[in-house]
Amino acid sequence: MVTTPRWCSHDGESTHPNVCEHLYVATGERMAFHRWYLGTRMDHELLCPICVGNRADGVDVPIKDICNECHDGVIKVWGDEQPHLGEPEVVNRPQAVDARLVATELAVDSIADIALARDIPNTTFVLTAEGQIIRVDHGSNSALSQGSVPLGSAQQPGAAPRPVRKPKLHVSANGEYAAVVTDFGQSGSVVNLSQQRVTMKLDGDDQTIDSVPFSLAFSEYGGDTVLIHRTKWNRLDVSNPADGTLMTERTVPPFVEGDDQWKKLDYFHGKLFISPDGNSVLNDGWNWEPVGRPIVWSVLAWLRDNEWESEHGRTRRTIPHQNHYWNQGFCWIDNRHIAVEGIGHPDDEMINGVRIFDITPTDVDTEFAREVNVFAGPSGQLFADGDQLFTSDASGLGIWSISQGALTGRISAFSPIAHSVLDRTLIDIKNGSLRRWRY
Repeated sequence: MVTTPRWCSHDGESTHPNVCEHLYVATGERMAFHRWYLGTRMDHELLCPICVGNRADGVDVPIKDICNECHDGVIKVWGDEQPHLGEPEVVNRPQAVDARLVATELAVDSIADIALARDIPNTTFVLTAEGQIIRVDHGSNSALSQGSVPLGSAQQPGAAPRPVRKPKLHVSANGEYAAVVTDFGQSGSVVNLSQQRVTMKLDGDDQTIDSVPFSLAFSEYGGDTVLIHRTKWNRLDVSNPADGTLMTERTVPPFVEGDDQWKKLDYFHGKLFISPDGNSVLNDGWNWEPVGRPIVWSVLAWLRDNEWESEHGRTRRTIPHQNHYWNQGFCWIDNRHIAVEGIGHPDDEMINGVRIFDITPTDVDTEFAREVNVFAGPSGQLFADGDQLFTSDASGLGIWSISQGALTGRISAFSPIAHSVLDRTLIDIKNGSLRRWRY
């Protein structure tokens, strides 16, 4: 077959990596390619297998410039991406870190989970293994019982690779309500903490529940606390936590091919993340094949304008999906930007790092969030405060500058599970104590 130039026959902006000459010239067939990282930040080139072999043998590989439009064609249309080669650079910009931790010991046998109320300073809510909820005031060094709730099934790992089923504590921004659910389980309860009274019983459906945490988050609407929670494997609702009143009443019609199919989602709702202002929700869910497909939309639009906003609304944006990849690190950086753990494809070897997306719609594409930054290194649970990104894994805490895409500090053997932007504090649990680090 005679090859003919197909890509970059026009002048266009070029901000993407360059390609080898074989990818530059179309053959009429799909062509495999590798990302070859050059060891400087995220710089890389796209090489076909022939050029990969030539470079490995020390043969010079000609590289061509292509515009952004044509680069997207290689990636999304006719290219077949293979495992990456080489490694990106993890940038280090070390700064002095005061690694002192403040410990608060509790007179309990075991801590099941902790949660922070977004608008209450210097306070940690603790869930004990017996189901008691304790409010800890770090300023006065006092602990006050807020009642107790029945816990779901005890921790059970199940058959690999199923995750551990365990209790999870959520607290509203004003500290008025708490919810205790079973992650990777079906049930939970909502409690009015001041009244020490259960106000709602929760059922998240039992279909494929071991694939996702229990979908639940507190938010606000019109100055009042609202509860977002999974009511079926493919449906989220909003309720008034004071009495369980449903705020998103809608009826799914019988399925008819081509007729409002979006009203019956083929989507398993996962962990929910609320934006700092409480106005948007990020859903780390998945759908068949299976494909992890994070989705974000406006809580305000959902409750004010469109009860179908979570299924098919104008504010709904999709973070680019990944096969077999969900339940990873996510966090809101600010009210517009989201950090997602992992670079590359999970079917191959993933690269430790984060991709940052802007959920603001553009004139070009209103469906997908726009990737605005990527840098190598971060892994684990993610937290952010607008300027800094924090990573927590078994090795400890990593502190990253978002603007520089660089590691600025580490604290070993400190693996926080909660973060307060208000207090500039991260907290972990060790030997029945709460350990806090302020930055």
